[in-house]
Amino acid sequence: MKNSAYLFLILILSACENKTDDVKKFADPDNIYIEILKDIRLIHNELGHTSAIIYAPLLYHYTKNENKLTFPEGLQIELYENETLTAIINAGYGEKDEITKLVKASKGVKITNYKKEQMESEELTWNENLSQVSIEGKVKISTPTDIIQGYGLISDDNFRNYKMSKITGIVNIEGDNIPK
Repeated sequence: MKNSAYLFLILILSACENKTDDVKKFADPDNIYIEILKDIRLIHNELGHTSAIIYAPLLYHYTKNENKLTFPEGLQIELYENETLTAIINAGYGEKDEITKLVKASKGVKITNYKKEQMESEELTWNENLSQVSIEGKVKISTPTDIIQGYGLISDDNFRNYKMSKITGIVNIEGDNIPK
């Protein structure tokens, strides 16, 4: 009985084999995620008040070569002013550079503000330090009465005041407010 146990152990150990390339892939320090988090909620506070909450199903936190967070399965950012929700940003993918405080969102970006205006684009950059959102590509803004399209946008991060370039669209004009 003892001999068969030793034989079994020797067979098991001899069957274990690690290919050098597989070990390198697994232990490559340039590809290591320092943290992998699921179903996260990050709260950003300024002066004791919540200014933003980021939700995501998956977060990779890199600190080896660059201090950044990636959200490979998408994210939602809720923006607050004086504890009041002012805008929500949704995207299919996101990255945040923790040093520059830039958040880049892509893959079907949508922002909805407190006035029920909705902005759609393929990607945007949110600069936390400047409280500013910028888009370099196509933009579509839908309000309860209007649809506006343009190319490029700069806005405050609550999506209250924004400027667009190359604007086209369908705008509802009431009364004598027709531009001349």
